[in-house]
Amino acid sequence: MTHQGDGVARHQGMAIFVPRAIPGDVVSARIIEKRKNYAIAELSDLVRPSADRVEASCPAFSQCGGCSLLNMRYEAQLRWKRTLVVDALERIGHIPNPPVKSTLPCESPFHYRNKIVLPMTKERGRIRIGAYARGTHEIAGSATCLLHARELNKLVAGAAEVLEELKYTAYDETTNRGLVRYVLGRVGMSTGELMGGLVTAVRKLPKTQAFVRALVEKVPQLTTVVQNVNATPGNIVLGEETRTLFGKGFIEDVISYPELGSLKFRISATSFYQINPIQAAKCYAQAVRFVTPCECVVDLYSGIGTITSFLASKASVAVGIEESSRAVRDAIQNARLNGINNARFIAGRAEREMPRLMASGLKPQAVVLDPPRAGAAPDVLEAILRAAPEKISYISCYPPTLARDLTILLQRYELVDVQPVDMFPHTIHVECVASLKRKHSS
Repeated sequence: MTHQGDGVARHQGMAIFVPRAIPGDVVSARIIEKRKNYAIAELSDLVRPSADRVEASCPAFSQCGGCSLLNMRYEAQLRWKRTLVVDALERIGHIPNPPVKSTLPCESPFHYRNKIVLPMTKERGRIRIGAYARGTHEIAGSATCLLHARELNKLVAGAAEVLEELKYTAYDETTNRGLVRYVLGRVGMSTGELMGGLVTAVRKLPKTQAFVRALVEKVPQLTTVVQNVNATPGNIVLGEETRTLFGKGFIEDVISYPELGSLKFRISATSFYQINPIQAAKCYAQAVRFVTPCECVVDLYSGIGTITSFLASKASVAVGIEESSRAVRDAIQNARLNGINNARFIAGRAEREMPRLMASGLKPQAVVLDPPRAGAAPDVLEAILRAAPEKISYISCYPPTLARDLTILLQRYELVDVQPVDMFPHTIHVECVASLKRKHSS
């Protein structure tokens, strides 16, 4: 079969996912799993390689599920990611010839990830920390990941040595026994501040002082060490409680972009903050440029207030709506940190809070939304349609749900353009920003 996308070929109208194949490859593959609308195949033989195929530069590439495009030229990745967006908009959104621009590249496509939460296990009596093998819960990642910031690779190496020395046990999710579930780390790419820590299955961490002392000695760049407690059985990653073991319990980072300026953000262990802030700034710039200047702009799924804070510099009033009360507290703190006085933050569901805003007399001229991978809830889209802003900027991390949601918004809005941004080089993921303006009857 001829391969048409990373892990995706077409055969008799069915999508077939072929891991480790790239666009243009001619491969022999064996279907190992069939679903209703797609199948998964195992690569048997590379009959004729694509002209865009390169040698993957990581020894764990064939097993690790982290960077499945590492064997594809970067320029070809950018073209293919645009194709992904176009295909989703045409096939799912039924939008003919969608106005999709060329993908904005990442100037530094390696060592861009500012966060890790990596599982720990013990194999043959030795500690292993790394990414899971594709489709399994077995660790296969390399000790030095080409996507993680170099400071985080140093943290992983140091943590493995300390955990070995202190004889900490690894959590087993099948038996619900063991101490350490994950090693976590965050780094401020602009500030260099480094957080390290553990996600544990129990609140009381044995030998706490010895752990902190040894970890800081191994990784002297650390500015804070934390412990997140997650006693919930199963594969939920982070728990509700985070304890500060050393330092201030958070790091700070700066996001800068020429037309946006620079803002500082405080980031805790559980804060949502973009993995690649340099590329995130490009998304934010697209959104801010399109919807401002205006009197009032509403930012839905506003998280810790990153986009809201940038919008506030170009609007009279910027309102962030976020369901997580913890994130709203962080957003308020971040606005104060940057001396922003015209941003408001509301803890609640967007579908409830948008009508309340309207009832209070505050009518937004623009709406920005940045929902999770599942897309916007139907009630949120209906609330936006009722508010009838002049402009909408929809930031999406998953083109299929963007396409689905656009079918609702395009009842009353016109799609101006879609800008893909390569937020996650060497992976199959693509971020994009869709710009919409309200239709007016002639």
